[in-house]
Amino acid sequence: RLRATAHMQHRQALDPTALFGESLTATLAPDGVDEVGGSLRWSSPTWASWSASYALLASGGLGQDSWGHAVDLGYEPGRGELPLAPAYRYRSGPGGVFHALYAVSDLDLGKRRDLRVQAGVVPYHKLHEPWDTVLTGGLEVHSELTERLRVQAGVEAASDATHRFDLRGNAGLVVSLP
Repeated sequence: RLRATAHMQHRQALDPTALFGESLTATLAPDGVDEVGGSLRWSSPTWASWSASYALLASGGLGQDSWGHAVDLGYEPGRGELPLAPAYRYRSGPGGVFHALYAVSDLDLGKRRDLRVQAGVVPYHKLHEPWDTVLTGGLEVHSELTERLRVQAGVEAASDATHRFDLRGNAGLVVSLP
Protein backbone atom coordinates (compact mmCIF):
# COMPACT_ATOMS: atom_id res chain seq x y z
CA ARG A 1 0.00 0.00 0.00
CA LEU A 2 2.95 2.34 0.49
CA ARG A 3 5.17 3.12 -2.49
CA ALA A 4 8.32 5.23 -2.33
CA THR A 5 10.21 6.49 -5.37
CA ALA A 6 13.31 8.55 -6.02
CA HIS A 7 14.20 10.43 -9.18
CA MET A 8 16.93 12.50 -10.79
CA GLN A 9 16.73 14.45 -14.03
CA HIS A 10 18.54 17.08 -16.06
CA ARG A 11 16.67 19.51 -18.34
CA GLN A 12 18.43 21.72 -20.84
CA ALA A 13 17.40 23.67 -23.93
CA LEU A 14 18.24 21.79 -27.12
CA ASP A 15 18.00 24.94 -29.23
CA PRO A 16 18.78 28.14 -27.28
CA THR A 17 17.47 30.30 -30.15
CA ALA A 18 14.04 28.59 -30.31
CA LEU A 19 10.92 30.52 -29.41
CA PHE A 20 9.05 30.16 -26.11
CA GLY A 21 10.07 27.37 -23.70
CA GLU A 22 13.47 26.51 -25.10
CA SER A 23 14.71 30.10 -25.19
CA LEU A 24 13.24 30.74 -21.74
CA THR A 25 15.08 27.72 -20.30
CA ALA A 26 18.28 28.72 -22.10
CA THR A 27 18.05 32.30 -20.79
CA LEU A 28 17.21 31.46 -17.16
CA ALA A 29 19.40 28.35 -16.90
CA PRO A 30 21.95 28.23 -19.74
CA ASP A 31 23.65 25.18 -18.20
CA GLY A 32 20.32 23.44 -17.57
CA VAL A 33 18.39 22.48 -14.46
CA ASP A 34 19.22 19.48 -12.28
CA GLU A 35 16.56 17.92 -10.07
CA VAL A 36 16.74 15.27 -7.35
CA GLY A 37 13.74 14.21 -5.32
CA GLY A 38 11.46 11.57 -3.97
CA SER A 39 7.82 10.75 -3.42
CA LEU A 40 5.52 8.69 -1.21
CA ARG A 41 2.15 7.30 -2.21
CA TRP A 42 -0.25 5.50 0.13
CA SER A 43 -3.27 3.62 -1.22
CA SER A 44 -6.30 2.61 0.83
CA PRO A 45 -8.31 -0.61 0.37
CA THR A 46 -10.92 1.41 -1.60
CA TRP A 47 -8.21 2.46 -4.11
CA ALA A 48 -8.14 6.02 -2.80
CA SER A 49 -4.59 7.34 -2.56
CA TRP A 50 -2.64 10.20 -1.05
CA SER A 51 0.66 11.31 -2.52
CA ALA A 52 3.44 13.73 -1.63
CA SER A 53 6.64 14.56 -3.47
CA TYR A 54 9.59 16.87 -2.94
CA ALA A 55 12.46 17.84 -5.24
CA LEU A 56 15.49 20.05 -4.85
CA LEU A 57 16.24 22.05 -8.02
CA ALA A 58 19.63 23.49 -8.99
CA SER A 59 20.38 25.66 -11.98
CA GLY A 60 23.88 26.93 -12.68
CA GLY A 61 24.39 30.11 -14.58
CA LEU A 62 27.51 32.24 -14.82
CA GLY A 63 29.34 29.97 -12.38
CA GLN A 64 26.65 30.24 -9.68
CA ASP A 65 24.15 27.68 -8.52
CA SER A 66 20.60 28.88 -7.92
CA TRP A 67 18.47 26.65 -5.72
CA GLY A 68 14.75 26.00 -5.72
CA HIS A 69 12.17 23.61 -4.31
CA ALA A 70 9.22 21.68 -5.74
CA VAL A 71 6.43 20.21 -3.60
CA ASP A 72 3.35 18.34 -4.84
CA LEU A 73 0.48 17.01 -2.70
CA GLY A 74 -2.47 15.10 -4.11
CA TYR A 75 -5.47 12.93 -3.41
CA GLU A 76 -7.09 10.47 -5.82
CA PRO A 77 -10.62 9.30 -5.02
CA GLY A 78 -11.39 5.65 -4.46
CA ARG A 79 -14.08 3.41 -5.87
CA GLY A 80 -17.56 4.88 -5.59
CA GLU A 81 -16.31 8.41 -4.89
CA LEU A 82 -16.77 11.42 -7.14
CA PRO A 83 -13.88 11.60 -9.66
CA LEU A 84 -12.93 15.11 -8.47
CA ALA A 85 -9.98 15.68 -6.17
CA PRO A 86 -7.90 18.51 -4.71
CA ALA A 87 -4.21 18.99 -5.50
CA TYR A 88 -1.52 21.42 -4.35
CA ARG A 89 1.74 22.45 -6.06
CA TYR A 90 4.51 24.73 -4.76
CA ARG A 91 7.59 25.93 -6.62
CA SER A 92 10.35 28.30 -5.58
CA GLY A 93 13.52 29.43 -7.27
CA PRO A 94 15.57 32.45 -8.24
CA GLY A 95 12.70 33.88 -10.33
CA GLY A 96 10.07 33.75 -7.60
CA VAL A 97 7.56 31.46 -5.94
CA PHE A 98 4.03 30.16 -6.52
CA HIS A 99 1.36 28.14 -4.70
CA ALA A 100 -1.23 26.39 -6.87
CA LEU A 101 -4.55 24.96 -5.68
CA TYR A 102 -6.26 22.68 -8.21
CA ALA A 103 -9.42 20.69 -8.70
CA VAL A 104 -8.48 17.60 -10.74
CA SER A 105 -10.55 14.91 -12.41
CA ASP A 106 -9.04 11.81 -14.02
CA LEU A 107 -11.25 10.05 -16.54
CA ASP A 108 -10.54 6.53 -17.84
CA LEU A 109 -10.63 6.42 -21.65
CA GLY A 110 -10.03 2.64 -21.81
CA LYS A 111 -7.17 0.74 -23.46
CA ARG A 112 -4.60 2.14 -20.98
CA ARG A 113 -5.48 5.77 -21.72
CA ASP A 114 -6.76 8.46 -19.42
CA LEU A 115 -7.68 12.12 -19.56
CA ARG A 116 -6.89 14.58 -16.79
CA VAL A 117 -9.03 17.73 -16.53
CA GLN A 118 -7.94 20.41 -14.09
CA ALA A 119 -8.71 23.97 -13.03
CA GLY A 120 -6.76 26.05 -10.57
CA VAL A 121 -5.99 29.26 -8.78
CA VAL A 122 -2.28 30.15 -8.63
CA PRO A 123 -1.02 32.99 -6.40
CA TYR A 124 2.55 33.86 -7.45
CA HIS A 125 5.34 36.27 -6.60
CA LYS A 126 8.09 37.29 -9.07
CA LEU A 127 11.32 38.65 -7.60
CA HIS A 128 10.48 42.04 -6.02
CA GLU A 129 7.05 42.48 -7.62
CA PRO A 130 3.82 42.27 -5.60
CA TRP A 131 1.84 39.03 -5.36
CA ASP A 132 -0.57 38.33 -8.24
CA THR A 133 -2.94 35.51 -9.19
CA VAL A 134 -3.44 33.37 -12.31
CA LEU A 135 -6.56 31.36 -13.15
CA THR A 136 -5.77 28.24 -15.16
CA GLY A 137 -7.46 25.23 -16.75
CA GLY A 138 -6.19 22.36 -18.83
CA LEU A 139 -6.48 18.91 -20.37
CA GLU A 140 -3.82 16.20 -20.50
CA VAL A 141 -3.97 12.77 -22.16
CA HIS A 142 -1.77 9.87 -20.94
CA SER A 143 -1.32 6.66 -22.89
CA GLU A 144 0.64 3.61 -21.74
CA LEU A 145 2.44 2.09 -24.70
CA THR A 146 4.02 -0.67 -22.58
CA GLU A 147 4.31 -1.39 -18.87
CA ARG A 148 7.33 0.92 -18.64
CA LEU A 149 6.70 3.43 -21.45
CA ARG A 150 4.08 6.20 -21.41
CA VAL A 151 3.39 9.21 -23.64
CA GLN A 152 1.52 12.31 -22.56
CA ALA A 153 0.33 15.49 -24.23
CA GLY A 154 -1.69 18.42 -22.98
CA VAL A 155 -2.92 21.94 -23.37
CA GLU A 156 -3.38 24.63 -20.71
CA ALA A 157 -5.06 28.03 -20.85
CA ALA A 158 -4.48 30.76 -18.27
CA SER A 159 -5.49 34.33 -17.55
CA ASP A 160 -3.79 36.93 -15.37
CA ALA A 161 -3.37 40.71 -15.12
CA THR A 162 -0.80 40.75 -17.96
CA HIS A 163 -2.31 38.19 -20.36
CA ARG A 164 -6.06 37.86 -20.80
CA PHE A 165 -5.51 34.54 -22.60
CA ASP A 166 -2.31 32.49 -22.53
CA LEU A 167 -2.39 29.10 -24.28
CA ARG A 168 0.42 26.54 -23.82
CA GLY A 169 1.03 22.97 -24.91
CA ASN A 170 3.23 20.16 -23.63
CA ALA A 171 4.28 16.67 -24.59
CA GLY A 172 6.47 14.06 -22.95
CA LEU A 173 7.75 10.53 -22.98
CA VAL A 174 8.04 8.80 -19.58
CA VAL A 175 10.29 5.77 -19.21
CA SER A 176 10.05 3.82 -15.92
CA LEU A 177 13.06 1.83 -14.81
CA PRO A 178 12.76 -1.08 -12.40
